[in-house]
Amino acid sequence: MTTFDRTIETAVGACEALPLIGRIKTICLVRDLRGRVRLIVEPENVGPESRAICHEIEDAVAAALGAYFERPVLSTNEGRERGRLAHLILDKGEPLERSAFPRAEGPPDSGNPVLPVWKIVERRFSKLSWLQQGVPEPPWPLKPGTPPIVAFYSFKGGVGRTTALVSCAWQLARKGKRLVVLDFDLEAPGLGSLLEVASNRGILDVVVDSLATGKTSLADATGAARAFGADDGARVDVLPAGRLSVSYVEKLARLDFAAAEPWDSDEKSSAMGAFSELLLEIKRKLAPDFILIDARAGLKDLSGISLRGLSHVDVLFSRASEQSYDGLGLALEILGRGRRGPPGGLVIVHALAPREPTSGVGQEETEEFRDRVYALFENSLYGEEPPPTDDETAGHWPWPLAREQDLERFSKLASVERILFSEDYRRLLDRIEELCVPEGDGEEEDEKEEGR
Repeated sequence: MTTFDRTIETAVGACEALPLIGRIKTICLVRDLRGRVRLIVEPENVGPESRAICHEIEDAVAAALGAYFERPVLSTNEGRERGRLAHLILDKGEPLERSAFPRAEGPPDSGNPVLPVWKIVERRFSKLSWLQQGVPEPPWPLKPGTPPIVAFYSFKGGVGRTTALVSCAWQLARKGKRLVVLDFDLEAPGLGSLLEVASNRGILDVVVDSLATGKTSLADATGAARAFGADDGARVDVLPAGRLSVSYVEKLARLDFAAAEPWDSDEKSSAMGAFSELLLEIKRKLAPDFILIDARAGLKDLSGISLRGLSHVDVLFSRASEQSYDGLGLALEILGRGRRGPPGGLVIVHALAPREPTSGVGQEETEEFRDRVYALFENSLYGEEPPPTDDETAGHWPWPLAREQDLERFSKLASVERILFSEDYRRLLDRIEELCVPEGDGEEEDEKEEGR
């Protein structure tokens, strides 16, 4: 039985095994929302022979895919409307990644024909931010005078991601920095309560209003981090998710993460555009030194937007467990799409690390975590010349945050201030700050802008 994971490989194999496949210039596979496959072909020549080849392709793929195939095969040589549609879809198709499965050689009597160019159109309802191919582009480039955007992400919850963000925010405020903290965990918000924020609106209100009116307003949507105390808290503007109510769910139900056109996988969704505008308005109106985002755990659309479309620096949390390694590996593979060369702006956190790393058990877990993370980087991000495993300046080097029982249950942040300003958290912030410094001094870019 054909399964979703095998549909593309099976369709390609069925086509390339046909004797007359060399007379087709281009084939585009369209996989719809149900996972079913349609074919658009561009024959070499116009005429009865090309129609016969299309029918042959249709029968072969139908036999191979069964219910996963949707007839008919659409050809660029058909009448006006169908031909125009075929050309439109071919133009929108992306090159098919062929490294995942072998190329067929054709039947023995075919003379090994020149095989067609393959394209693909994936129609998706969501997860576009995770699956886009291009290099991520934050709302503004990282350069002197602009606030870096730092996203804190974990594949699994309960690993101390929000706690680490709070620690970094408090430390930065204590240093006299102004910053904005955003709760992007819209489906399970809590950062506003943790930081004791008083505001009538939140991120969800700002975004939904922006989608409806085309205007982005932060009015009444921010509040000070009162949990940090009067002085430190005044330097931190917090945008909570919003006030929880039935109305909150109504607003959440209106976020559309689909692209404007089903085939435009690299187009920004309306929601992604609204979140980008939110950050631009924060930059204009609040002028922070840093922007910290508490991203949703798992593979939610908003998590993908945070990592793949908004942030300059990504802080990824993982425990020393198989589930966490699997999730971290997937996140790194997706973050590596479109990158060239060594990764920049990545921090790996060894969450809930041993309290005594030099003990037998602690040393064993620490070494295993480093080895596993290095292997994941080799698989997804490093090229032919990876950095040494003991290079503490490289992206794979993990920064440990030890398990602290006091952090698992507390009523006020002030009661765990000592832990949040401990050496582990200080070193993590130092690493993040290093990555927030743009390469070079930015003078070249400033001169170019002045020249324009």
